[in-house]
Amino acid sequence: MEFGEQLRLLRKTEGYTQKKLAKLLDSSEIGIRLYETGKRNPNGKFLKNLCKAFPEYMSWIMTGDSETMPQVDPHMKEKERVENTKVV
Repeated sequence: MEFGEQLRLLRKTEGYTQKKLAKLLDSSEIGIRLYETGKRNPNGKFLKNLCKAFPEYMSWIMTGDSETMPQVDPHMKEKERVENTKVV
């Protein structure tokens, strides 16, 4: 699975719009769209923020291995994710 497909699946699984995900990851809505369509490759900062915001997906994000993708179930509330993702 390509990174853009992974990002789109993660975003939809977690119930985020492109705009809300962009805000959480210190990106832009256009940037998220470009990642999802494969027109832009993620840089280190974006990947770090993504893994920090969604640690349960880290192995799947980094390897693309479908066996490491967490099962769809309730996760942290959006507010907790935002607090845990503050860029240092």
